[in-house]
Amino acid sequence: MEKIWKFIKAQPVMAAAFVLAAATVFIVPPDKEYIGYCNRTVLIELFALMAAVAGLRSIGIFDTATRIILQKTGTVRKLGIVMILICFFSAMLVTNDVALITFVPLTLLIYGSIKDDKSLILTIVLESAAANLGSMMTPVGNPQNLFLYDKYGLTAMTFVKIMLPVGALGLAAVLLMTLFLPKDKCEAPKRSDSKMPVFKAAVYTAVFLLCIAAVFRLVPDWVCLIAAVAAALICDVKLLLKVV
Repeated sequence: MEKIWKFIKAQPVMAAAFVLAAATVFIVPPDKEYIGYCNRTVLIELFALMAAVAGLRSIGIFDTATRIILQKTGTVRKLGIVMILICFFSAMLVTNDVALITFVPLTLLIYGSIKDDKSLILTIVLESAAANLGSMMTPVGNPQNLFLYDKYGLTAMTFVKIMLPVGALGLAAVLLMTLFLPKDKCEAPKRSDSKMPVFKAAVYTAVFLLCIAAVFRLVPDWVCLIAAVAAALICDVKLLLKVV
């Protein structure tokens, strides 16, 4: 019972969703049509995408990319702009949740040496807004997008054209808010001595590209599913637990 309670506290949204889903059974009794309620394509693509992103994150590819970009910045304001843009554009491909989980801790680490709590709070708030704005721009930005994209048979270009005006306007508003960040100087994080595993990077990148191809309907969804499971079994089976 204690383990169940800990799980509920750790995953309140999932627990609430489970309770509500169970309640609907009494409203709509189970029948053979229940199988059709689940969108198999969306679930497969989302699972494979999360596995690929978890793999790339585990080998530090996002940290490396961020460090390289931050070497071009020198002030708190430029740092904030860079982190916000990273969250915005990365969320287009890896979902808003993953973008924030990846880059907010890095933001905390970087700002820890600056000791500017006010700028830190504002940057994280703007990162959250940017990640949500970026994620709504593409079919793979979040699960809702994948569902709508597949449900109504939209093309990727049509989806982006619909969301582009709102996303661009929102990004402009977020960047305007960075004027409240100071121009104080800051340094990029030091380079890590650990080397990135080339084989794993290639495998996870290949799975990620297969996921994108599946979303654009260039390959069947089961291809990226097999690739994701195979990549996890070969490189790190714990990735499957992280996705679940």
